Amino acid sequence: MNKDQNEKEALELEKKKSALTDELLYSTAKNLTENGIELPMLLDRILTFGAAQAVASCGVSTSAEIFRSIAKQIEAGAFMHIDRNCEGEKY
Repeated sequence: MNKDQNEKEALELEKKKSALTDELLYSTAKNLTENGIELPMLLDRILTFGAAQAVASCGVSTSAEIFRSIAKQIEAGAFMHIDRNCEGEKY
């Protein structure tokens, strides 16, 4: 197998992992909200878990930079298409 084929297969595997992760998170979040967990608490717990894992994995500074990068993407409009307070087409 050549390098390009290996890279293509690795990218496909990452896409599958990402899709599976999204499906599992969505399913879990839906289940929790249907059982009375309100969105602010759900977000707090998910973000706290993610932050703790990031710090344990790559340290405080890198984790803070990751969260700042995510915040910048949100502010730049990464989710504008699903913002209920914005005009335009939504999913």
